[in-house]
Amino acid sequence: MLCTPAGGIMNRLRFLLLTLLCCGSQALLGQDAPTADSYESAAKQARSFVLPEGFQIELVASEPDLINPLGMALDERGRIYVSESHTYRYDKKESPVSPPSNPIVRLDPLPDGTGFRRTPVANGFEDPVMSLLVRDGKLWCTNNDRLLRFDLDQNGAATNRQELLVDRNKAWNPFGMYTIEWGHDGLLYLSVSNHDIDIAGPTNKLTSRGSSGLVARMQPDGSRIERLVHGLRAPYPYELDPFGRLWVISNGEGNPNRFLQAIEGVDYHCYSRPAVDNEWLAGRHPLAPPCFELPRGACTQLLRYDAADFPASYRGNLLLANWGAHGFSSPNHTIYRYVLDQQGQVVSKEQWLTCTDPHFRPSHMLLAHDGSLLVADWYGRDDESDLTGRIWRIHYTGDDKPTASPNRETGPRTDEDAIAALASADHRARFHAINTLIERGNRLAASLGQRAARKTEPLGAANALWTLFRIGTPQAYKQITEGLRNDDARVRHLAITLLRRSRSAETAASAARIQNDPDVRVRVAAALALQEPASIRTSLLAALNAGAAHDPHLRYEAAWHLARYADENTFNELLHSTQSDVRLAGLIAVDAACYEEFDTSPTARSVLANAIADPGPLDLSLLLTLARINKLDALPALEALLGSPRTAPAVAGQAIQLLLASPNKRAHRLATESKDRLLQAVRKGTQPLATSADVIAYLSLLESDRLTPFDSTQLDTWLVHDDRAVRTSAHAYTRKFGAQSQTTVAAIWRHLSAANPRLDAERSIALCATLMAIEQTPDLAKWRRLLETADALVLRDVVRSWRKHSDDPVAAKLLADQQGSILSRAPECGQDLTAVLTHLGANEGLTSPQPNPAQRTYQRLADTLNNADLREASTLLGRRVFERTGCIKCHADTDDALRGPSLRGLAKGQPQAYFVESLLDPSKVIKTGFETELIETAQGRVLTGVVRDQGATLQIVMADDTIVVAKKDVAERQTQKVSLMPEDQEKGLSTHELTDLLAYLMSLK
Repeated sequence: MLCTPAGGIMNRLRFLLLTLLCCGSQALLGQDAPTADSYESAAKQARSFVLPEGFQIELVASEPDLINPLGMALDERGRIYVSESHTYRYDKKESPVSPPSNPIVRLDPLPDGTGFRRTPVANGFEDPVMSLLVRDGKLWCTNNDRLLRFDLDQNGAATNRQELLVDRNKAWNPFGMYTIEWGHDGLLYLSVSNHDIDIAGPTNKLTSRGSSGLVARMQPDGSRIERLVHGLRAPYPYELDPFGRLWVISNGEGNPNRFLQAIEGVDYHCYSRPAVDNEWLAGRHPLAPPCFELPRGACTQLLRYDAADFPASYRGNLLLANWGAHGFSSPNHTIYRYVLDQQGQVVSKEQWLTCTDPHFRPSHMLLAHDGSLLVADWYGRDDESDLTGRIWRIHYTGDDKPTASPNRETGPRTDEDAIAALASADHRARFHAINTLIERGNRLAASLGQRAARKTEPLGAANALWTLFRIGTPQAYKQITEGLRNDDARVRHLAITLLRRSRSAETAASAARIQNDPDVRVRVAAALALQEPASIRTSLLAALNAGAAHDPHLRYEAAWHLARYADENTFNELLHSTQSDVRLAGLIAVDAACYEEFDTSPTARSVLANAIADPGPLDLSLLLTLARINKLDALPALEALLGSPRTAPAVAGQAIQLLLASPNKRAHRLATESKDRLLQAVRKGTQPLATSADVIAYLSLLESDRLTPFDSTQLDTWLVHDDRAVRTSAHAYTRKFGAQSQTTVAAIWRHLSAANPRLDAERSIALCATLMAIEQTPDLAKWRRLLETADALVLRDVVRSWRKHSDDPVAAKLLADQQGSILSRAPECGQDLTAVLTHLGANEGLTSPQPNPAQRTYQRLADTLNNADLREASTLLGRRVFERTGCIKCHADTDDALRGPSLRGLAKGQPQAYFVESLLDPSKVIKTGFETELIETAQGRVLTGVVRDQGATLQIVMADDTIVVAKKDVAERQTQKVSLMPEDQEKGLSTHELTDLLAYLMSLK
């Protein structure tokens, strides 16, 4: 039962019963796909869900009983509390409710089961309430820059408002303080979004490095708040498991969505360490904190399933709700299921719940008292508040459903029942058992210790340990040591971790006894529980050598902590190990010591400098990466490295760039001398360029140097090199050299004129693009021959690129005169010719006139593009449209966000209509984090752009410039509903160009 009064909610569910018994198939879904503005009824939406066999989904509540649900909570009676949004994502003027109040309501079932009575709990919030908890007649909630606590009176109203935490710096959007959860330790956990955090609590403050987000824990009254992990962007969801692990999702925007098993104390480097890139943030660099990248979309809830409604195979699984990406019909409106092994590694993943109605937006998940899953559904086109919203219930009906506890809500009667219930499959039975045992206190400490040591049912042993920890007496802490005798390594790890947190008299001796534990994870935790720095250092080093270094998570955890205690011998022992993974741990320890500025930092810097001078088995590229990101002053080491004839050009180039970034004048002189020496050696043939990396490094050094005949000859070869990375670099640097590249013009024409079988369309198009960029006076005779002989794909790109000659009437006439020849070989160029000649003002004599692009209606063009068969389009030509129209200035197809969102992986699951809408109406849906704002300064200056909070300043990113303004100088700040992406760009492009661009964007998976 979800609610107890008169069985109300179950009567309501029988009355509504919108149930789909899902079979993992969409065969039942025959209805037409909803459009952006055609919201479905809850009954019709229910038929669009797909779940594994044996699961049912049914409606609990919908509009008008609730709208825009963000967070949910249950009280002791199982009644649902919901926070509703009236104002996200825009301000009060855009709210569908007048006046807006962003309320918290309680849904009380009507006696006849036909609906709910909305019981107002609290309202009048300026921003939506993101998360809420209800316990013991009190309500906690997060509201942007505040953590609040209320008393609940007998009528359900929130009274006696208390501000437990206040952030002196309000977040950049309503998402300041995110999610609150109860920990197994009885403490309150909190996640906070990325901004300049400055939170004041009753006893202390909470900050984060840079403008990064964090996860913290505190007493229920907000006191003794401590940061657990930071360096995150938007850590909306997180979860704690009964064995002490903390799972965190960091939602990205312009940086990766990250899923991490958090290491306490560690900075994960997002918005806190500018020197690292998105490959590092995604955990793909060998020295980066471990994590893995998630699919696109905003993850809103992470929940470990440990209840009695689903099959036993689901126990311990993580369910992750993904709201989906921005835009209608965007991908990943889903709930994922992650299956973990005992070490916390993901062994399998599936889309557990999907919905063919793209308005489905899961905003929260919650375990009902019976173990079924409640899912809050924002239900909308995107994230603007409207008047819709639903709550669904998912439960299991298969034969292998666990048996519910008879003491689910009454609690255990005897001591034996309470201890037995610690291992119950029923989460409510466990909850009551723990509370009962805490109340009975020391009297049962010995029995709880015996339960912690028992080999069977590790969940029961873990809960016994948490109960002892919460009892919190010396006798209880002493019994935690019994958990060290358990056969399950997770229980032993939890026991030593809780002993470390308790700081009890037994901690150090217990840690010493298990230094040789068969599980290296336990050994790392035991090392950290020791008291003497030398002992910690020795034990962590031993754990790494015993196998901890082979696991990426343990390697980073041990190395990060070892960085606090290592001496010179320890660093060197790690770096000179015969095991490559131990050497990697040594590099991580050096990095952590330098970046965190531990007391060991000077030693780590000295060791790093020595390693650069004499790397031995170490990877020089990694050493130089550490030197760069930690701003190491290693002039003698770099001088020795650059003076060695064994140093490869790729490594030398990296070292030279490092010296050039130094403010030291001597470093600049050494860089210049080394660069000249390397360039001369390559030009004389005494230093071969053996790898593609060597070539790219050589090109990077040419950027500020004059081209020699040798360089021009080499560029001729590299422009058509077999390695695309080399070709890309060669073209980029050739274009940057501009006027200096005129000797290359002749070589490019030779390539284009020769019958070279290696010169495919991709290479030919790149050569033509570079030629148009660097040729100071176009050789129109050669261009005429190219227009007469090029294959169709190259010809189409050349025609489109002819817009460059808008100030050259002779070139415009040449293209007009070639229409017949072009169309005879490539009839598909008709649209392109019309668009380009119209742009050039030379369209009077069109051979095959096509509709003027500027005269197309929005709807007609949208219909054409939505129905276009992209198999007939060219992604190669689409990439060129992307470059020519300037999209590349703001968007990158890597993880890096420039002025607009990254395009990396953009097309995963995205329908064609999403891209069409984004191209033709860029302001209709603006990604969170890329809304423009109008900033008016105290001096009367008005600026509009995307605003990045940098603490005391605001960085305003405009289309062609970036300006920094001090916050104290800002007089007014308003969110705009206008994208930085220009309007009407499509009016100058042919339909074929737009189709190719669409194909290119759809290929970014």
